[in-house]
Amino acid sequence: MVIAEHRSRYNADTIETHPTDTKYFVCGTYELEEDKGVRSGDVTIYRCLEKTAPSQDTAPSQDTVLQELGHIECEGVLDARWVDDITLIGAMANGQVAIWGYDPSYDPDNEVGDKAVITHRASVEVCEGITLAVDNVRDTDVVCCTDTTGYLHQLDITTGTVSSSLRCHGDRGWGSEVWGLGLDLQEAGLAYTGGDDALFRGVDLRSNTVTFTSRYHEMGVCSFAPHPTQPAAFFSGSYDEQVAEWDRRTMTRPLRTCKIGGGVWRLKWHWPTCDEVIVAGMYSGFHILEYKTLDFTSYTHHHSIAYGCDWLEGRALATCSFYDKLLTIWRP
Repeated sequence: MVIAEHRSRYNADTIETHPTDTKYFVCGTYELEEDKGVRSGDVTIYRCLEKTAPSQDTAPSQDTVLQELGHIECEGVLDARWVDDITLIGAMANGQVAIWGYDPSYDPDNEVGDKAVITHRASVEVCEGITLAVDNVRDTDVVCCTDTTGYLHQLDITTGTVSSSLRCHGDRGWGSEVWGLGLDLQEAGLAYTGGDDALFRGVDLRSNTVTFTSRYHEMGVCSFAPHPTQPAAFFSGSYDEQVAEWDRRTMTRPLRTCKIGGGVWRLKWHWPTCDEVIVAGMYSGFHILEYKTLDFTSYTHHHSIAYGCDWLEGRALATCSFYDKLLTIWRP
């Protein structure tokens, strides 16, 4: 059931809900003019308010207000994460990680003057290519990113520097784009990386070494979703259309698998119940995956590549697709 729609300025690829006030979320965009070599994009913060319960139909509800509160133009955002309630980081098309500040006191209905809800604080110079993914562990200083040259980087966003780098992918001469990145939520200092070389690897961030390599997936590995509460459990997703559940203590084979279709770009747990995962299935739309059974239901309102997704207040969802620039708020 669609409850609100919006068109972004550029091609939409990532969505991140605020960690504590889930009416708010950001959408990142990235657009390349190949003939000119010009990259464009922005990061925009929205607020979604439902005035009344939506009716049971497929048309956007007139009782839902999707407000754009502010945006920042940039060279393109490929991924974003909230570090804390007032700090957001983004993987940028210019090889940087941007650090933005969010003002939670901003009131769009009563603000006067030039006060901004989101501001650019700083940027970390990471690589000469494109920064592809970012992740962090809340309430810690662990922040990581990956890039198109095969590297995983640990960042110190306080000083704005790269503290360490490790080449994890592309050592076979191809597939150096590291699309997938996930930091384990139960085991401090453990990261998962997924590359266009069809490998996914575990990395000990303390020793900066690879701890395991999996060749299970048949195509590029795009996403990871460590379970928020169950030790050792996590999902991986790949261009091979599979979602696989793993136990990091026994990495010889996945515990269970599910073929979603279309390529698996993003996986996001529903919090705090942790009984469902929203899956961005690229060419097959978005899907809600039941953790207990691995059964799923599909949402096919988008007609372009399904990339960005996250959960909002009241079990609503925000999803975005690329070339049609469509941002949709819906409820299963």
